[in-house]
Amino acid sequence: MIGAVKMIRVMGVLILAGLSASCGSQPSVLSPSEPVVVAASTLAITGFERYTLQPGLKIQLIATLTPPNGATQDCTATAVWSSSDDKVLKANVSVAGEFLVVGIGDGSVNAACGATTGRATVHIDQPTSWPVAGQVVSGGTRAPIAGATLALGTAAPVVADSLGRFSVLTGPAPEHLTVSAPGFVTRETAMAGGELRSGVVLDLIPTSLLGMYREMVRNAADFPQVFSVQPIRRWTEAPNFYIATNWVPTGQPVNPAGLAMLMEQLPRVVSIWSGGRLTGGLIETGPGVRPPKPGWIVIRYENIGNQAGFDGKMGFVQLGGDSPCGSIAVLHEVGHAMGVGHNTARPSIMGGGTVASCTPAVLTPDEAAVANMMYGRAPGNMDADIDPAGATALFLKAFERPARSQWQVFSDCDRIR
Repeated sequence: MIGAVKMIRVMGVLILAGLSASCGSQPSVLSPSEPVVVAASTLAITGFERYTLQPGLKIQLIATLTPPNGATQDCTATAVWSSSDDKVLKANVSVAGEFLVVGIGDGSVNAACGATTGRATVHIDQPTSWPVAGQVVSGGTRAPIAGATLALGTAAPVVADSLGRFSVLTGPAPEHLTVSAPGFVTRETAMAGGELRSGVVLDLIPTSLLGMYREMVRNAADFPQVFSVQPIRRWTEAPNFYIATNWVPTGQPVNPAGLAMLMEQLPRVVSIWSGGRLTGGLIETGPGVRPPKPGWIVIRYENIGNQAGFDGKMGFVQLGGDSPCGSIAVLHEVGHAMGVGHNTARPSIMGGGTVASCTPAVLTPDEAAVANMMYGRAPGNMDADIDPAGATALFLKAFERPARSQWQVFSDCDRIR
């Protein structure tokens, strides 16, 4: 039959053979089907571009799976991550996609989402700059300062976000840094690189607290004529204490209950005045008075009244009473021996007007804020808030201990009784 289709069964396989419809022509043979190419899924690893890669940096990468239909899928959390060289990049087994930059050199990151794998190569050079991230807060309330402006060197100023957070790029050498915001004293310091830093807190002095700050930090209440040239003098390590346990000059033993209170309160008082930065100094006792020496505060009992002093490296405290309810005097006098002056607020610990109590004394909120700001600045910081040459906002140890200066002595017969 012309134009018909023959059905031929060969060994149980049904084959359809088409014949040409034209009369007398040879039957045409169906060409075999072309092979079907199925597009493979792809896996892209991204995130490197968000970082200046250098040793010590922790980075978070993203794995994006793209199937043939083009619909992308984030498979970061389910991917199996690995590094080709743990000496360059090391995977965090607890956090998917997180890697620690360990060293200098070439490496690669691999990720597998199901049967699809992806790879990204990376080269880590010796860093020449270091990012510093942190927050600008009020030195009074510790609240974030939104919109604070940070100007580091010649770089464009950086504006802190609504939570006071900032990030600046530092170089190997210290550069001048100013931090400013309405309602606060502009802070002038320096910042340098050398390592990655995060969680840095820069506090600003509220203008509302500047008066008390100058009184307690610059001794403006006792020496108003020279406060503007008075540098911060403070301890950079927890002071050690020596306590003479006999009265001067009678040699009579100090009230054991008062002595026990003093020894119990000293670590707490040092922590209070340093904003929690200094703890752990030694406490030694003996019957006689020992000469002052660097690193120590010598405490003696003498019935001519309370007195204290500090010279930048060592201090002394004289207590005129040994009552177990004398913690106000202890907090006040040790404050002087840690570099703190009087204020004019009453009632307050450093201003007077307080009532004796057997409950451990505490600073007023404003006094606590001033103490925290004082011990958050480099020794030698000048009015209103200018760090000395060589000091940075992150405090280089080499500049933390000032040269010995003259004694600053405070007599408190009219304030603490």
